[in-house]
Amino acid sequence: MKMQERLYRVLLLAHPRQHRREYGDAMVQLMRDRVRDGGGGVRTLLVWGSLLADLVRSATVERVTVLRVGFRTGWWRPAAVAVAAVLAYAGVSAFFDPATGPWYKYTFGRLALLSAPVAILAGLMLRALHRRYGSALVAVGLLPGAFAIVLFWWPPFLLFGLFSIAAMVGAINDAENERRAAVAASEPAGSALLAATSWSPPSDRGSAEGSA
Repeated sequence: MKMQERLYRVLLLAHPRQHRREYGDAMVQLMRDRVRDGGGGVRTLLVWGSLLADLVRSATVERVTVLRVGFRTGWWRPAAVAVAAVLAYAGVSAFFDPATGPWYKYTFGRLALLSAPVAILAGLMLRALHRRYGSALVAVGLLPGAFAIVLFWWPPFLLFGLFSIAAMVGAINDAENERRAAVAASEPAGSALLAATSWSPPSDRGSAEGSA
């Protein structure tokens, strides 16, 4: 049974991590019960066939659900990477463009084009440590892309600006959701602390003790 349990736990890797964390032990216990009640021999093979069919079906459903939710809530991250790639290409190309005019105008513009992709990529990596600040940094890095809608009216630039704005809104919304989650998580602890440290005026305590 130990060997079968180890094998089944390996097969459970087909499920998403959160699903394994919540239901992994219960699924292993169910496997033990079904194998034990199967009676051994050929019946054990039939039980394992049923287990594998159930595992493939449930793993497929869970993986598709995770992908659907991830695309709905995290689509802005690959969009931000695409904007960063375009801005990096534009920034590098601008340094080899012999533009004329005030030096500060072109220098600041080129630096903005090159620093924006750095901010976007740094923000995406920072999200692993601090989701709120990382998403906010990504939103800041997307600003030069959003400015394309103001500076240029040629359709490709207009579409790129709208695309950047959409990704920036997604990053801001992600940062705000993390802030709300942090506030909601701290509210019960704060309420309990307030209840534990609450006190009534001396006159109220005295009256309460007298009535007792």
